[in-house]
Amino acid sequence: MSNHKSKPSKAACFKCETIQNIKYEQKDVPFSDDSAIVKNILVGVCIKCDLVILIPNESTPEIRKAYLETRESK
Repeated sequence: MSNHKSKPSKAACFKCETIQNIKYEQKDVPFSDDSAIVKNILVGVCIKCDLVILIPNESTPEIRKAYLETRESK
């Protein structure tokens, strides 16, 4: 895992409609179509509303794996 947790970062929060500071956390994140949930990936979360607003590159392999597993099960 990278050192994201120690880096201050900002990202656009669509719920707050502003640029917000983020905190990095491990979370379960559903696909936008709710076809699957990617378990325990590193994400950036808005410190004001707790919405996932950023997914760092190192979470991509887990997302890809979950996506491929979902496609194979159909």
